[in-house]
Amino acid sequence: MIRAVIFDWAGTTIDYGNQAPVLAIRKAFQQFGLQVGRRQLYQSNGVDPLTRIQQLLSADNLKQAWYIKHPDIDVKAGAIEIYKWFNRDLIETLPQVAKVKAGIPTLISYLRTQAFDLPQRRFTRPQC
Repeated sequence: MIRAVIFDWAGTTIDYGNQAPVLAIRKAFQQFGLQVGRRQLYQSNGVDPLTRIQQLLSADNLKQAWYIKHPDIDVKAGAIEIYKWFNRDLIETLPQVAKVKAGIPTLISYLRTQAFDLPQRRFTRPQC
């Protein structure tokens, strides 16, 4: 008898081609009037989003642009604000680029035939 099923959505059940975080980070920076180049976006792949935003914002071109646009806000505080927007933007971006991986619908159907009650909830990130 199956008693529990734990899904790791990122790359296991959902293929988002690593685009959702990149698009969300770009959009979050745009909320503050900053343009992040494609090359810069992909340089720091593989780290958590807040660290990635901090790394991007420490680049000379983005740091300078930050202080021109937001002279009264410290870069560290700015990274936190960008991160908050990233979380919102990620939730909006995921449905545009995410695809359920092959076999997952069959697995869900099978689990339901085993009287397994799977919630139909959307993932939401906690607010900062």
